[in-house]
Amino acid sequence: MLLSVAILAQAIWLVAGTNKHWTCAAMVATKEALLQRKNFDCFGKFVKFACATVDVWFLRDTFGFVDDKIKDGLDKNLKMINAAFNVENPDWEENLFIKKSFGLYLRYMLGPSVNYFDKHPRIVVGALSGVLVLLTLNVLYGLYHLSHEPKDLGTFKIVEHLPIVPLILALCTHIIMMVFAHKQLVVLRHKEDYLPFPLTYTIFVGKLFMVVRMVMAYSSGEMGISIDYFLWQELILTVLHTILSLLIGDPTPSGQNDEKVDEYPGELKYVFFKIICIDSIKTVVCYWYWKTFQPGIISQNFDRIPYVSSQISLSILIHAVLDMVQAAATMFTMFIGRFGRFLVRKII
Repeated sequence: MLLSVAILAQAIWLVAGTNKHWTCAAMVATKEALLQRKNFDCFGKFVKFACATVDVWFLRDTFGFVDDKIKDGLDKNLKMINAAFNVENPDWEENLFIKKSFGLYLRYMLGPSVNYFDKHPRIVVGALSGVLVLLTLNVLYGLYHLSHEPKDLGTFKIVEHLPIVPLILALCTHIIMMVFAHKQLVVLRHKEDYLPFPLTYTIFVGKLFMVVRMVMAYSSGEMGISIDYFLWQELILTVLHTILSLLIGDPTPSGQNDEKVDEYPGELKYVFFKIICIDSIKTVVCYWYWKTFQPGIISQNFDRIPYVSSQISLSILIHAVLDMVQAAATMFTMFIGRFGRFLVRKII
C-alpha cells in the first residue's frame, strides 16, 4: 500500500505543480498546461536519463552484432534521441559498474540470444514448446488421478527451498527480454520507423511491481491459495494494463517527419506521466484485490492433485505463462500505445 501511495503522490505532484490549493482545473489540466509546469522541467531530467542514457546504452550493447543494414536504422534512432536531448557523450560509457554488470549481460547473453532467435526462430519456439508440453502432461496425469478431498501436501515449503525456482524465474525474464529486443530488431530493419521510446523504463517498473505481486501472492503460505490468487491477479492486471496502454499513444516522430524531433522531449515527459498513472491504477487495483480475495474452486481443485510433482509442474506452468504474458504486456507498453494510435486513426 505504501508503494501505491508513493506513486499516486508522485503523479499528483506532477499535476499540481507549485499550486497550494487544489482546483478542478488542476485535475483536468490539458496536456499543454501540464508540460509547462516547473515540476515537469525537473521530471524532464529523469526522462532524459531514462531515454538518452539507459535506452541508448541498452541499444548499443545489445545490438553490437547487427549487420550494416540494421546498423543504419540503429544509428538513426541513436542520432534522433541524442539530438532531442542534446546529448553528445552518454555518461554510461565511462561507468565501470555498468560495463561489468548489466553490460556483460547485454553483450554476452541477451545480444547473442536475440541473434540466435532471429536466425533460428523455429528451434527456439520448438524447445520452449517441448518444455511446456512435458509440464502439461505431468499436470494432466495429476488431474486424471484427482483425490476426492483437498489435502495440503506441503508443496509450498518444498518449492520454497527448491534451488531451481530462481533459475526458472530468471530464464522466463531472459526469454521475455529476448523477444522484446527482437521486436526492436524488426523495427530497426525498417529504417523508415523510429523505435517507440521509452524502451527500458517499463521493464524496470514492471519488475518492481512483479516483486510486490509475488510477495502478495505467497503471503498465505499455502500453494493452492497462492496459485488461485496469482492466476486471477495476473489476468486482471494484464487486461487492465493492455487496455490502459492503448491510451498512451505514440509520441515518436515518423521517419518522414524528422522536424518533430524538437517537440519529442516534451511528448516523452507526457508519456512518462501517463505510465505513472497506469502504474498507480494497477497498484490500487492489485492492493484492493489482495485485501478482498477469497479462495475458490481453483485452490480447492489444486489441493486435490495427489502428487507433489504435478502440483509443482502446474505451479511452474501457470507462473511461466502468466509471468511471461504480464511481463510482455509491461515491456511492450509503447508498442501497444503505437497500436492504439493506429486504431484511433483507422476509426476516425
